[in-house]
Amino acid sequence: MSASLPTNPAQLTANTAGGAQGTSERTTTTTTTGAATLAATVSTQRPTGGVSDTSATSSTLSPPEASELGLSASPSSSEHRSPRKKRVRTADDYIKNGKVILYFKAAGSAPRLIQNKFKMSVTNTFQAVIDSLRKHLELGSSASLFLFINSTFQPNPEERILDLFKCFQVNGRLVVNYCLDQAWG
Repeated sequence: MSASLPTNPAQLTANTAGGAQGTSERTTTTTTTGAATLAATVSTQRPTGGVSDTSATSSTLSPPEASELGLSASPSSSEHRSPRKKRVRTADDYIKNGKVILYFKAAGSAPRLIQNKFKMSVTNTFQAVIDSLRKHLELGSSASLFLFINSTFQPNPEERILDLFKCFQVNGRLVVNYCLDQAWG
């Protein structure tokens, strides 16, 4: 008598046992599907004499063996080295010669800058950024100009560039969104 292996993972928890006497045969089959390995053990009891046929089936999930994954017992030369961890760069890593990169993004109907990346000293206040952008956009002092950090908030003009950069830099740049009409906040 041959027993069939369950193909559905939900069937792998089924256990049926018989109480007949006879010789016992055990077969283990391993099936690899994607990343999961299913190991099914089928026990079949063969009747002796005139006793009716009964079979017991039990299936279990087991982790894949090293030989099934193609791993060798001896470590290769690449396994002797410890994996390198990427060091997370902090805001201080991006400050070079006391300057940081400001990235200007126009919003709404504001004119676009041809050059949108500028270096500015960390000792300046945000008022220096406002004055510099007014000069590049050729806006008068009476024209409205709204500046936002990361499209979120308007910093105080007395705020230092260093403090803003350390708190809100993204990939080594302080993103300053600007518009002529109130857009955020």
